[in-house]
Amino acid sequence: KDGEKDEKASEEKPAKPDEGEAKKKEEEKKKPETHMAVRKPIRVKLTLDATLESTSMDEISIRTTKWGELTVLEALPQGASVTKGQSLVTLDFEKIDDRIDDLRHEITLLQLDRSIAETELQLAEKLAPLDKAQLDRLARHSKEDYERHRKVLAPYNREAAEISLKSYKQSLAYAQEELNQLKKMYEADDLTEETEEIILIRAQNAVERAKFSLKGAEIRHENATKFLLPREDLAAEDLAKRDELAHLALKKIQPAQLRKLKLQDRKLEEQLKNANKTLSLLEKDRKLMSVPSPADGILYRGNFHRGKWSGDTALRPRLRRGGTVKPNEVLMTIVRPRPLFLRASVSEKDLRRIKPGMQAKTKFTAFPDLKPQATAKEISAAPVSPGKFDLRADLPLPKDSPLLPGMTAKLTFTVYENEKALVIPASAVFSEEDDEDAKYVLLYREGAKPKKQTITIGERSGEDIEILTGLRPNRQILAKKPEEGKDEK
Repeated sequence: KDGEKDEKASEEKPAKPDEGEAKKKEEEKKKPETHMAVRKPIRVKLTLDATLESTSMDEISIRTTKWGELTVLEALPQGASVTKGQSLVTLDFEKIDDRIDDLRHEITLLQLDRSIAETELQLAEKLAPLDKAQLDRLARHSKEDYERHRKVLAPYNREAAEISLKSYKQSLAYAQEELNQLKKMYEADDLTEETEEIILIRAQNAVERAKFSLKGAEIRHENATKFLLPREDLAAEDLAKRDELAHLALKKIQPAQLRKLKLQDRKLEEQLKNANKTLSLLEKDRKLMSVPSPADGILYRGNFHRGKWSGDTALRPRLRRGGTVKPNEVLMTIVRPRPLFLRASVSEKDLRRIKPGMQAKTKFTAFPDLKPQATAKEISAAPVSPGKFDLRADLPLPKDSPLLPGMTAKLTFTVYENEKALVIPASAVFSEEDDEDAKYVLLYREGAKPKKQTITIGERSGEDIEILTGLRPNRQILAKKPEEGKDEK
């Protein structure tokens, strides 16, 4: 029996470990996935796209103010090495030179016109009082002539017409009376018959002439009294009115003409002034159309804006022979190859992370093996575009460095570093439903429900997040929230 018991015991003993292992595995299946808070280094890096830029750049444009027709004859190519004073662009001067010559001739003519106008004005000013006196005198004479005609000449002409008619009537009466007397005399036989006949014929002829003359006088009298004299009266009256109106008009016209001469003189003066100003501007523009290099450097066609080069695609056809460019348009930029700096944009959310003096690693697109150290120098006080601030970083380079302005690079700053940070996976940190900023973890408790633990988080690097308060090292936490309705025991 004892042997049987021992055998049974020996058979039972091996079975116990198997049962315990299975139980342990069963428990492990029920145990939720957990993470442990551990201390390890954490580093937060910020990588920015940057562009190399020269500290000394001169934009080249033709800053004419009056002349806008800029035709290219020749221009230096992209990438040319230039020296100070070297001609960069040669323009066609023919049209502006012709315009300057024409303008000089116009100014000469304007000066002559102005001289004539000044002389005419001076003469008009001196003649003005004389002309006014003459006008007044003519007006007075016109009134006097009309009054004399009305009071003296018109009555006299009418009286003369009457007297002339009366004289002709008397002449006829005298001739008729003389004929009558002769007839009486001849009837008394005082003369011979031949003599009588001659005298009577002469007397009779005189009567007939007197009658004819009277007839003419009557016609002239009628013509004078009915037509000529009334018309003379009307003409005299009309002339007087015309002279009066002309006098009034001339009194207004004369000062107006003087003012007109003054205005013409001022107009010519202004035209001469403007022509001289235009000539001065054109002569200045003519000088500005010669485009020398302001310094030694490399020629880039186009311009740089915050380190980014515009390229020469748009300018290439316009900088060929016969092409046209615009005044004040940036055509080229003369770039000094040294010293250089890096320019980058920092987003508003990262602005707090970078301070002047911070070091950064560089990696250039063209030369990835060159990794000179850069130093943040300054950050713009105001955004250069919505949500973007300008960062400038110094970059010391040797003279023989192949790096050139306009090349691109990656600029990497280590913005946070903690060698003994308490770290957990960021996926194990949860937020309160009613407060996104309130963070917590679920502490694992074997055989019991997990416990909510409020924490304060720090920086995040990749999948790791730094815990500042609320959690001890080596503490186990749930990797994820338990499903609803299932409690951990």
